[in-house]
Amino acid sequence: MRARTRRVAALSTAAALVAGGGFALHPAAAAGPAVASAGPALSIDVGQPGTAISPDVYGASFATPAFAASARIPLDRWGGNSTSRYDYRTDDYNTGLDWYFENLRWDGGQASSGGPSALDTFVATSTASGARSAVTVPVNGWVAKDDRVSCGFPTSTYAGQDSTDYWWPACGNGQKGSSDVAVTLPASQTSKAFGPAEITGMASHLAANAPAGTAPMIYQLDNEPSLWNSTHRDISPAAVSGASLFAKSTAAADAILAGDPSAIVTGPGDWGWCAYFFFPQDSCTAGADRTANGGIDLGAAYLKAFHDHDVNVGHRTLAVLDEHFYPQGDGIALTTAGDAATQALRLRSTRALWDPTYTDESWIATTGVYENVMLIPRMRAWVNQYYPGTGLAIGEYNFGGLESMNGALAQADVLGILGREGVRWAALWGAPDTATAPGTFAFRMFRNLDGAGAAFGTTSVAASSTDQGRLSVYAATRADGTVTAVVVNKTASDLSSAVSVAGAALAPTAQAYRYSPADLAHISVSAQPVSGTTTMTFPAQSITTLVMPLAGATSSLSFASSATSLTYPGSAVLTARLYTSGVQVPGAPIGFYARLRGTTAWTRVGTATTNATGRAQLRVAPSYDSEYLARDLRATSPSVSPAPDSPVRTVLLHRAVTLAASRTALRSGGTVTLSGVATPSARGLTVTLQRAVSGRWVTVTTTTVTRRSTFAVTVKPPRGRPAYRVVVAADAHHLNAISPSRTLRVT
Repeated sequence: MRARTRRVAALSTAAALVAGGGFALHPAAAAGPAVASAGPALSIDVGQPGTAISPDVYGASFATPAFAASARIPLDRWGGNSTSRYDYRTDDYNTGLDWYFENLRWDGGQASSGGPSALDTFVATSTASGARSAVTVPVNGWVAKDDRVSCGFPTSTYAGQDSTDYWWPACGNGQKGSSDVAVTLPASQTSKAFGPAEITGMASHLAANAPAGTAPMIYQLDNEPSLWNSTHRDISPAAVSGASLFAKSTAAADAILAGDPSAIVTGPGDWGWCAYFFFPQDSCTAGADRTANGGIDLGAAYLKAFHDHDVNVGHRTLAVLDEHFYPQGDGIALTTAGDAATQALRLRSTRALWDPTYTDESWIATTGVYENVMLIPRMRAWVNQYYPGTGLAIGEYNFGGLESMNGALAQADVLGILGREGVRWAALWGAPDTATAPGTFAFRMFRNLDGAGAAFGTTSVAASSTDQGRLSVYAATRADGTVTAVVVNKTASDLSSAVSVAGAALAPTAQAYRYSPADLAHISVSAQPVSGTTTMTFPAQSITTLVMPLAGATSSLSFASSATSLTYPGSAVLTARLYTSGVQVPGAPIGFYARLRGTTAWTRVGTATTNATGRAQLRVAPSYDSEYLARDLRATSPSVSPAPDSPVRTVLLHRAVTLAASRTALRSGGTVTLSGVATPSARGLTVTLQRAVSGRWVTVTTTTVTRRSTFAVTVKPPRGRPAYRVVVAADAHHLNAISPSRTLRVT
């Protein structure tokens, strides 16, 4: 797809909580009078395990905080056309075809003034939410050189263009009479060179500045290179040759690993059908460049080029083969739900990811070649033939309709396919903005069933439907052996189906979590009898996640904290959930206990009663590093065997520190006093004043916190816009405190 861009941007307790916000679970409503139609039989065989399911398949690009938290997104991607010419050193980027080929500055970035770049902030935010970062690296050789100074098709050079930017009339769209104007200005009109040395610098910077606990980052080798001569044609007016693409890509991979040896390198991240098979210079046909590269598909040739390169250098550089996927049927991708025919097509179009019998229902079928896209099996075949051991990724995709139940059904089907097929990572483009969108609930049915992290299993097992087009099924096991299954009813009728589970002895009762048009704001939950074969009813247009514990299970108490670290005076919600034989236990008293980290004595800080879904919660606001556990307070009796104490959860506490300046504008040679307060009391601790220099924080001076927890230092700042921050040292019971940065203007 061409037009896709996005600008970013003292120990105490509170009342116990039993349900909260968008995470409320509702008991399932009693069955109505309608009679369900006979549905296809579903079979699950735990004795036939498949691949491990990578959590990173549930990723998204530029996930909003609300969506990321609700869906527990494990991977966040920095990608799209605007990242192809992004300079992490200045935060400048070029919009390309998406918006008049203009140089702009990324919202929120501070790199140009010595502060953290927008990309640094993106990685830090992703890490704080528990997500891996996937970062696009410019490979084409150029990045934007300024902010709102240059554009690719200035009207001063290219007069009479079809359209100019209303807000910046000096910049045009590069077309005249609906045809592309010939590019006559050099790439240096908007851009500066960005080669292997700069790529190494970028990877090194990201590795050095990433917060502690950051997972190894995924580095994407640019974005949709087959479209460079369209999306970035002001600097790449001619389509890239296969030889040039492979040379640029392998050199970039070497450069990335030189800067960050832990990097997971993926590519090419190309746009879709034509770019899977045909070389950019051949214009979606089997032309001369394909012939020059052995007459094989572009995706296969890309793998072969990396294989040959890696043999020469003696180590693997490409970890994952990444392709983008957008269904090409009219009105499907990147749109709202559409009419009934479009909605039906959307649900069928997911088969293009995996089904060798599915003929694509778009212009692809008119080409006479490769009408059966079956993308993931095709990618796997390329890997097996040309570079065994390479992982697979769908780095960008969208099936549309995410504001609707229809889109949620398609999205759930896609997530099931990605896990079953062993894809390494994937990222939805155009993710929902809110926690309550139907598309968000599609992710929750795999990642966050109950609002406390209950999820689909981690190892795929055999699952089949006698009619996958009506009722699709995906199954897995959790680490404790619990069997889970997601069933998607794509029809407008309730379906009654026989569900058989082989290869495991199950407890007699399971939980059925369900999302359907009956309540688009919540997930319902109900008990579901299970046996070897059970008849179950799946409501029309619904997603059902079955959680089926093994037989003989005893009481257990899960326990989680909404945060593992806080900044004073922040709070965290402790969530305990009580199960017996896999069934959630309501009405049970749960005690919450705390202690100073590193000590042994526990103090009860609150009690709550489990709700209808077995959940009890308590909000705590620690004033030092603390450890917590939950305890089942039911008395032992012939009918009750209390659960063992929960695992211990640790919540670390950063002090808070402010930073104020006696003045923010001054003449060169003048002085300014920087002062602040650290809380809770930090008397006697060291305060380090730092200034941002070339993207890194450099120590200027140190002082000590007074008995009133204040500090002050006087400095003579350099000319320009220097940015300062202070760091208060950690002690035995608190993490360090880092102030917000303060930027001065020195003339």
